[in-house]
Amino acid sequence: MRITLSYLAFAAAGLMVSVSTPDFAFAASRYEAPFQNVNQHLSEKVSEELSKSDIFAPSIKYKIHSHQNEILVSTYRDPRANLTDMKIDALLVTHAGMKVTDKSKSFPKLNRVSVYFFDRDDNSKFWLAEVKASLIGLLRSNNATKDEALDKVSLSRLTLINSLDHYTNSSYQEMTESFPLSPGFLEPERRILLARIMRLKGNGHDVSSLERLFLQLDDSIRSNGADNGIKPLYVYTLQMLEAKEKSKLSALNNEQIQK
Repeated sequence: MRITLSYLAFAAAGLMVSVSTPDFAFAASRYEAPFQNVNQHLSEKVSEELSKSDIFAPSIKYKIHSHQNEILVSTYRDPRANLTDMKIDALLVTHAGMKVTDKSKSFPKLNRVSVYFFDRDDNSKFWLAEVKASLIGLLRSNNATKDEALDKVSLSRLTLINSLDHYTNSSYQEMTESFPLSPGFLEPERRILLARIMRLKGNGHDVSSLERLFLQLDDSIRSNGADNGIKPLYVYTLQMLEAKEKSKLSALNNEQIQK
């Protein structure tokens, strides 16, 4: 399929400033459920496609998480990246996702890409670049020019949800004695997330920040159930969890070396 957007031209012209994220983001977990195997496989395939394209330098890492027919990308915004750069990165990820899903019957066809560019200095703030189904349809049918596609990429400045309305007048101990798992959006993923947090806690690690994030996530589900605010909070919580897991692994390796 011929793509109207000249992705390589973007890179060659120096218009794209890609950003990096720590290696731990969206790492595979031993707590995977069957549905997650498909999601993980799709994420890996899209990552491979990005690597093969030579669009990103070898040092640039995008960590991708797939949810049904949507790709979620978590990263940090490079200080040099302007608003157009973030839109271009979202289109590049979309191109890679379409190439993978449109050729395979194993994956649902991609119809949404959300890229979260978290601030390095304040992780509660981020830019969200979204490529929605209508634009993906235009790209599939080769009916969007470069400028039209850039114009249709949605870009928003947002802040993570930070409320615990359902726990008013509750102590921290009371809140964490029994973690709720409200039904709704990302329920299977949240169940696995909680299991991983509890595993770290059981091994004696301080997970108080992760516990609060999880409670905020559940509180948001109960408050409105809208996925717009929940997805970035889930992505951010997952990043922080995997940072803690990586820290634990590094500490274990150091102990073995010293022995």
